[in-house]
Amino acid sequence: MILPDHISKEFDDGSALWDKVEMAEKNSNAQLARQFIIGLPKELTLSENKNSVERFIKENLTSQGMIVDYAIHYESQDKNGNIHCHIMTIMRPINEKGEFLAKSKKEYILDEKGEKILNKNGKPKTRKVELTTLNDKDNVEKWREKFSDLCNEYLDKNKIKIRVDHRSFKRQNSDYLPTIHLGSAASAMERKGIETDKGNYNREIRKYNDLVKIIKEEIKTLKGWIGNLLDTYLLFMKNLRI
Repeated sequence: MILPDHISKEFDDGSALWDKVEMAEKNSNAQLARQFIIGLPKELTLSENKNSVERFIKENLTSQGMIVDYAIHYESQDKNGNIHCHIMTIMRPINEKGEFLAKSKKEYILDEKGEKILNKNGKPKTRKVELTTLNDKDNVEKWREKFSDLCNEYLDKNKIKIRVDHRSFKRQNSDYLPTIHLGSAASAMERKGIETDKGNYNREIRKYNDLVKIIKEEIKTLKGWIGNLLDTYLLFMKNLRI
């Protein structure tokens, strides 16, 4: 658990926290938490991954008033590198007294004269107004970029040449294809030597990507050879004229 500075330590207990969150919601269909998974570089140690996760949480989530409940799943013997972090955050802002505040409010839609606009049933039209940035959809892109920057900082410190890019291969205009997330069940089976559909799919994708890498390297070598040949030809022609 990681808390914002203004939050009481009573929220440091996960069970107590989520009980309070549930009690704060009145609607039966209310979203109680936001949950997401962050893939971690297998090239870094558990300590380095833990440090990068906690830095990310403090700089991007608790600094905005969110309480964060997180867990890192790290198995050194996992040959698939299925190292990741589960993060859960509260959806509502919370004050110094430990009171959950409103996420949004409704306001009436008015016409040019400042009068309420009615719908077909004769009731005033309203719109939802967010009172916090905690649920801003633009956060997703921002958080992905921030974490990729953190990963690259740690990789650079360790003189590891690979880099993390939060953009999809498609957005990068890359020739490589993405693998899919195995999940806990498929990962457990693969560790026991049992092949799964997801595991087989990823193996085929890796074969394809390895082939693409080889082709790219061959093209690079060929371009270098052609460049050297052209330079030699131009030098020969220059000497011939002399």
